[in-house]
Amino acid sequence: MGKHIAIVTLFIILILFAWFQRIYISNSYAQLSQATNEIEQEILNKDIIKTNESISDFGVLWEKNSKTWMSLMLHEHVDSVYKNYFLMKKYAQYGNLSLAAVYLEQLKYSLSDVNQLDELNIKNIF
Repeated sequence: MGKHIAIVTLFIILILFAWFQRIYISNSYAQLSQATNEIEQEILNKDIIKTNESISDFGVLWEKNSKTWMSLMLHEHVDSVYKNYFLMKKYAQYGNLSLAAVYLEQLKYSLSDVNQLDELNIKNIF
């Protein structure tokens, strides 16, 4: 009987952990996604200074969340976000908004990929 209680307790703890993880990833994804939308708007306005400011704002959010994402998700996916952020930032600093926009799209895809991988569904479990 004690063995069954321990198994059920462990199962409940795992479900709660997955639920809290999902809430965290979902909330941080929403913030990061909003920041990418702001970057996109500044790129469309062709404003290099504001684009770089928006990228810096994204960087602050990313630094705040990246370590936790790294501990919860596969490093490959989180590294993809960082790589695209870094390249977008470099091109924007040099004033090449066209290439910055390319890496912004890849960054948005990488963020969405992490978010989808964290969803609680059968496809992600098996």
